[in-house]
Amino acid sequence: TVSVGGDQVFVAASTFKVPLAMYVFSLVERGEADLAEPLYYAPEDWEGGSGILHGSIAGDCYTVAELVHLSLTVSDNIATNMLLRRFGEQNVFAYMRELGGTVTNLSTGRRATTPRDMALYMEVAYRRAAGDDGGLYRTLLGLLTQTAFSDRIAAGAPSGVSVAHKIGTLPAMVHDVGIVFLPDRPFAIALFSSGVNESVAAASLADITRLVSGFLLTGTVPAWSVPGGAGPDQGGTPPQDAAREPAEATPDGAASDQGGMPPQDAPREPAEATPDGAASDQGGMP
Repeated sequence: TVSVGGDQVFVAASTFKVPLAMYVFSLVERGEADLAEPLYYAPEDWEGGSGILHGSIAGDCYTVAELVHLSLTVSDNIATNMLLRRFGEQNVFAYMRELGGTVTNLSTGRRATTPRDMALYMEVAYRRAAGDDGGLYRTLLGLLTQTAFSDRIAAGAPSGVSVAHKIGTLPAMVHDVGIVFLPDRPFAIALFSSGVNESVAAASLADITRLVSGFLLTGTVPAWSVPGGAGPDQGGTPPQDAAREPAEATPDGAASDQGGMPPQDAPREPAEATPDGAASDQGGMP
């Protein structure tokens, strides 16, 4: 694992939607939830920001599967709120701790995480997807390859390489977590930043992903560059990363090497990286 600031605490923003989906899928695996269960929109579910359900009216019906899909692919806040009303935010926090997470929320109640924790969740999803009974987690990674967002980690991955990722954005905060399916060296990466210029930070997250990918492919570190000539210390807290086996990366971050096939196939050892933070490469496959 490679990590830069991987234990720094950040407001999770929409990266929280990954462990939420994992929790729902874990309940389905145990027979304690049904993806076909209908949930009905209530006015308390409304929230602005990303998503397509803003025109919903009381009584509109969506299945759990539809809401998970919208939460991950278009980062729908209303879909997320409906899932949390059904399954419970505190239950998701407890599940994150069961997976090995160290931070779930701030004293103010805001959802929080660290690059290292988020890289861990991505690694767990990857490893479960590789199992014989990993169908739901292959679905999870498949949804994360179909998101409406193509910047940050996705923009920094080599051309033609699949990326399963989930962004998070709040004012002056730009995050992204995911798995880059490099041939033979897939890696998990978690990148977080705060106090930043959002457009510059998004480009920096792509640069970090490019650096990690280049190192895993060639064994050398490409020159760092940020659009506009800004160095990595400009614009607030730099992205952090951290990595593990498989490789995953988190901007304030962590990175870990996952080594192998795209989401629909059995994955191998990953790596993780975190932008506000740290990057770590555990070396891919043994």
